[in-house]
Amino acid sequence: MYKTICLFVILFLKSNVFAQSITNNPLSYDGIGEQSFGSNAIYNALGQNTISYFDSSQLNIFNPASYSSLSSGNTLVSLGIDFRRSQFSELGNTNSQVAVMPDHFAMGFKLSKITGLAFGIKPYSSRGYEITEYDSLNLLTNKYQGTGGIRTFFLGTSILVINKQKSKLSFGVNAESIFGSVTNSRISKLFSTSSDYPSGVSNSTIKLSAINVDFGVSFNRNFSKRHNVMLNAVYTPNLLLQRLSLKDEIFYAKLLSGIITYDTISYSVSSASMMSSSTKAGFSYTLNLPNWQRNMRQLHPSIMLVGSYSSSSMTLLDSKKIMSHLGFGIQFIPETKLFENSTNLKFLEKVQYRIGYFKQQNSISNVIDKSINISGLTFGFGIPILVQQSLSSLNIGFTFGKNTDSISTSLAEKYFAMNFGIILSPPFFDRWFRKRKLD
Repeated sequence: MYKTICLFVILFLKSNVFAQSITNNPLSYDGIGEQSFGSNAIYNALGQNTISYFDSSQLNIFNPASYSSLSSGNTLVSLGIDFRRSQFSELGNTNSQVAVMPDHFAMGFKLSKITGLAFGIKPYSSRGYEITEYDSLNLLTNKYQGTGGIRTFFLGTSILVINKQKSKLSFGVNAESIFGSVTNSRISKLFSTSSDYPSGVSNSTIKLSAINVDFGVSFNRNFSKRHNVMLNAVYTPNLLLQRLSLKDEIFYAKLLSGIITYDTISYSVSSASMMSSSTKAGFSYTLNLPNWQRNMRQLHPSIMLVGSYSSSSMTLLDSKKIMSHLGFGIQFIPETKLFENSTNLKFLEKVQYRIGYFKQQNSISNVIDKSINISGLTFGFGIPILVQQSLSSLNIGFTFGKNTDSISTSLAEKYFAMNFGIILSPPFFDRWFRKRKLD
């Protein structure tokens, strides 16, 4: 198991995740790109509810209060990959684009009976688009491109301040190092040239390096054997320490002795400040249903309802972006006692079934005020890997979404996304960080 986890980590880091974007949306042009509310195959399938739900078999890196709920001796490694196919339409024209990118890597484990720890890398924002314009007046072909991504390395811990049979209260914090850059480019070519090299290029790059924290709180209450309620909240204050630079450069291509060279026309570097904060709140309600009798077998099913609301604001130069996100989800588990009854279960009785809906609005205020409305239906599955009582699982989430721009009402995006997530955990006999005694 240790070698398998190391192999996944090496492949993840080799994928160059830090330098690539994980979106193909032209609406990511503004600010530092399309800001992430969190991405995970489990939580995306539940209507993108990232903070509302967790247990000992999951590593919820979006709510630091969750780390104390991990089970003792079980180290969890979480990896994610995103696939997105978008179809853009404007004025009767359509275009399809595909983006595939590793998403997150994280590891978590229990430090003591009441504390847990996790660390890893997750997305913060991304930019990715490509638009071609034919300027017949100036006989130019202009290609507009957006690239890059900003990531977060985090180290977090949490503590159970109330640890009773029916009530649990946990506080957590993630310390984050935010880094990366996003670029808007315009590449121009003359109609009359057959060369593949551009006649001129204009780049505008934003590079961000910052330190910040997330504060999380979780309250879990068992009202009875059948009813459980969990309340969660996460607050991210304005960036504590940041270094943000803006670089603008314009250069053109020329042919010298058969070799293309570029001369810089203008170049400028400046510093700026950015304000960004967010608040998230969510709940989950779990109902353990009456036992089912199926062909002389007894199942212990449960159903869970989750919901969350997120609000964040970001100000950069003369542009201000306010984002709100609302999501709901339902999860159905046919058998909650997997380890006790795994040998008697059919495959479909081991699977966790998820469905959800989300709605998001981004309001952008700069030279021209506009809003971006995003909505989608989600569903997915969780498939446990029951090998020697391991907590490993494979999770798949699907999203059918739509983006619209209030200013350019003809510009719209319909997309289909798939999120693949795997949680790796050592089997029972190979648990890590166990205390051993010598007689």
